[in-house]
Amino acid sequence: DGQCLTGMDIVSSAHDFRASQVFLFSCHSMPQRISSAQDQLGLAGTFLNRGVACVGASLWECDVAEFTALAEAMQQAPDDLESVAQVWSNKLRELSQEFTTPLQRFAFVGCFMLYAGD
Repeated sequence: DGQCLTGMDIVSSAHDFRASQVFLFSCHSMPQRISSAQDQLGLAGTFLNRGVACVGASLWECDVAEFTALAEAMQQAPDDLESVAQVWSNKLRELSQEFTTPLQRFAFVGCFMLYAGD
């Protein structure tokens, strides 16, 4: 309906985010705008501050198959951050195998980030 999620939405939410999995994938459906100082910190940092253990994110738009593959792999990952990071890395390597040159693989994998909390 034309609304976008802001940092203040997350901060003011009554939801307990500690058991949540959060994935932020870029898209071009809405122009970016910062409406408050909290938004400057970024959504990933705001989710981490609310207790999410880790946030998966993409700098670039990714397709539904890539998102689904990453999300399904992360749902199967053990709860400790080291295991989560390993699952994330392994799945990105697997997804990047379709590219023929090392530079293409680097560009693909380099656009994904995994933010971890304490």
